[in-house]
Amino acid sequence: IWITRRFVHRTVLEHLVAEHITTLEADEAARILLPHLWFDPDWKVVAPAAIAAHNRRQRGALLQRLLDKVVHPAKDPARRAASRELDKLLLAIAEQSEPGDWTPDHEDLFHACRERNVTRAPAAVAGTAHWVHSNQRILTTLLNALPTAHPGAVADLVAALPALEPTEADRAEARTALLNALPTADSWAAADLVAALAALVTTEADRAEARTALLSALPTADPGAVRALVTALPALEPTGPDQIGRA
Repeated sequence: IWITRRFVHRTVLEHLVAEHITTLEADEAARILLPHLWFDPDWKVVAPAAIAAHNRRQRGALLQRLLDKVVHPAKDPARRAASRELDKLLLAIAEQSEPGDWTPDHEDLFHACRERNVTRAPAAVAGTAHWVHSNQRILTTLLNALPTAHPGAVADLVAALPALEPTEADRAEARTALLNALPTADSWAAADLVAALAALVTTEADRAEARTALLSALPTADPGAVRALVTALPALEPTGPDQIGRA
């Protein structure tokens, strides 16, 4: 006897579940979603998709029902963990919706969530860059964080910059922060800083500034960082036609 089994692709299944929840009234949809809002990987895609889609049917209704149940003024460790999970959910919803889709209060809620998570979840914040009203404040926070950021976090912060449409002055500020950190960086940190710096070097002037800074850092650099600094130098060689002709 041959038994034919049919498997529904996970993405399709998630879409179908989200679409079903969209057809429900807000109270019923909230009842279904509440047990799965966080710490449930099986609903990580479904929950934000369902909330964003339901909002187009009943503006703000489902999100507000959920917020009424999960937001709590207490700040014990469990509540803080729940607040972080709520922020992840809000960022995922924002990625799938537009600011004008929401009530003014909810729109403010999403902007505030983006601002407080720029150093904690820079990739998710960058993914919501179409919420442009808060981009300048986020960009300012990100640039202010770079000089004292853990070297391991620097690459993620720098990777978020392009989505926020930084000016050349903003890029220069970010480069300065990285270059200032290089002389005292250990080997691991130096490698992270050099990798992040490469993403900010876009012109001949940038290349010359970075090369000069690396050469200046070498005499006093942590011995473990020297290799990372030297390895970065060839990529900073001048590439303009004058320099190529002289070679």
